[in-house]
Amino acid sequence: RFDYPHVSEYQPEGLGKCVTCKVEQVEMQKEEVKVDETGSRIRISNVWYHVGQFIYLEDNSLQYKIKKKPQKVYPKENKDPKVYPEYWRKPAAYKGDHHDTWDPFQIVRLEEILRTDDGPVLRLRKMYRPDDTHMADEDARSAAYTCIFWTEEIVRMYLPEEAQHLARPGMDTIAGQAWVTAQSGGDTASLEEWTDMGEDRFFVAKVYDSDNQTFAPLPAAEVSMLLAYNDKHPAPKLGEIEPLKCLDIFAGCGGLSQGLHEAGVIVPTWAVEEWTPAAKSFSRNNPKC
Repeated sequence: RFDYPHVSEYQPEGLGKCVTCKVEQVEMQKEEVKVDETGSRIRISNVWYHVGQFIYLEDNSLQYKIKKKPQKVYPKENKDPKVYPEYWRKPAAYKGDHHDTWDPFQIVRLEEILRTDDGPVLRLRKMYRPDDTHMADEDARSAAYTCIFWTEEIVRMYLPEEAQHLARPGMDTIAGQAWVTAQSGGDTASLEEWTDMGEDRFFVAKVYDSDNQTFAPLPAAEVSMLLAYNDKHPAPKLGEIEPLKCLDIFAGCGGLSQGLHEAGVIVPTWAVEEWTPAAKSFSRNNPKC
């Protein structure tokens, strides 16, 4: 599979300007780690990260205090073959969600950028996902996938060469930016709605103490701090989606089309249905189709 290059990668910019040189310069900047004069942000892989920002790390970059739970296996239940004639198709054991897949990105908050003789060092605050806590499998599984927990666990991250020497996390494991909103405990429905408005969005409402395995509401001071950062650095929003014209095959009464239409994804335009009563129902529900 080939990706088409962006026009800026091949279109000449004028006399005396080299497109290839510009591309090479961008690639060199990706390898250079630079701290700005104020010490409030750092450039890694040509992306600027601010103090107070949340960051993705590759899975297994950091260790959590709670031992990772083994993959849960659900044995096949005994069923009456006369009542469930197709049950024999199911495997002997169901291995649960996300079996044989990568773990999700780890999330940290950039607390401070330190200048040392060996280069910049980052102080990062660990965030725990529900699966990283002591929560039971079913409880963690039912939690919102955008839920994370604040902790008091701080780790340091080094330049790749120094990290390898110290056997510590390296800046080459940084995978991107994330945005987090917050409140102090309570119902999180409004926070979940906020995370649905864009990519790379999460929410935090509780503090997790991994030593005592306890949860507590996020203090008001931390809530104010996180909300103030979001006011200064707003999270990107998903653009408006133009509904697509839809052809519904085996349309029935049009329940699927109606659901997608209400979600703003499609405009019912065509339908194929053999059974006359269902076709008439679809037509009445979608008079423009």
